[in-house]
Amino acid sequence: MQEEFIVCGRCGREIPKTMYCIYCGSPLSEQDRKSKTRFAERKSGGGGVDLFRPEQAPDIPEPKFFRIPSYGHETRAETPRPREVDLDSDTVQLLGELRKYQKWKLRLCGLLADERVSEEIFSKIYDEYAEEIKRFNDVRMEKVSALRGQFEEKNAQLKDNMREHEELRVRTEVGQIPETELLIHTPELSEKIGSLTLETSRLEARLSKLEDFMGDLHPKESYELEKRARRCIESLEDLVARGKIDAELGGVIREDLKSTLPLFDSIHSEKRDEERELRDELETLEVRLKVGEITSSEYESLKQRALARLEGLWT
Repeated sequence: MQEEFIVCGRCGREIPKTMYCIYCGSPLSEQDRKSKTRFAERKSGGGGVDLFRPEQAPDIPEPKFFRIPSYGHETRAETPRPREVDLDSDTVQLLGELRKYQKWKLRLCGLLADERVSEEIFSKIYDEYAEEIKRFNDVRMEKVSALRGQFEEKNAQLKDNMREHEELRVRTEVGQIPETELLIHTPELSEKIGSLTLETSRLEARLSKLEDFMGDLHPKESYELEKRARRCIESLEDLVARGKIDAELGGVIREDLKSTLPLFDSIHSEKRDEERELRDELETLEVRLKVGEITSSEYESLKQRALARLEGLWT
């Protein structure tokens, strides 16, 4: 019989005129199937010549939301991403309580650095906050561990399905199995891969939220909290030397605050880079003024512009 061929609109390869591309898995539109074709004769079982008609292809439903990746071709998989992190109410409340006690603790450390609280009262309140933070954090870590296990399981299933499709494609390309077998299995694999991709994406988003629980703070508020923590660390040696606090307490606070500072890294990394660039710009402007490249009025104008951007960076 004769087989009708067309060109896939996505990967550009010549394929049988069917509902899906046998190479990249993309559904073929009505326009694709009406494109120019050629015919190749195949001997029929009865010795006659038959025409392969597109409507004779298996009635396979179009994949709901995923297109099989081409594994080397330009076509890319199109998968949905969760718009919002769907945390349960208990987890949302847990993270809110943890943020609250962390904020109170850092503000308390700021008062200590400014010598606005006695050692006795500081120790009492600090221990209370530290105990609550530990209690909430233990629950958070249990949730992180459970979610990570689910993520790894779903991600392993996703990789297995991706490998299965790649193996089918390769066996088809080398001629070990007929093209129709890949065509028949593509929609089922497509749906599995799409579903698993969405699940792993959601789990990854939940994990990120649990691990970066301070990320919901406004940049200005988190920046001020971080400054309080750093100021307190810097003041501890002097406070101990002057007998304002016990050396042992000073050591506990230092280690605690050092372990707290990384919580702000993901929030402030981009803004720190921008701040560094603005300060470098101010320094460069001063050098340009000194060598006579710009006038005093130009320098002042550019300086004020950079300072305004610097001032508004954390607001």
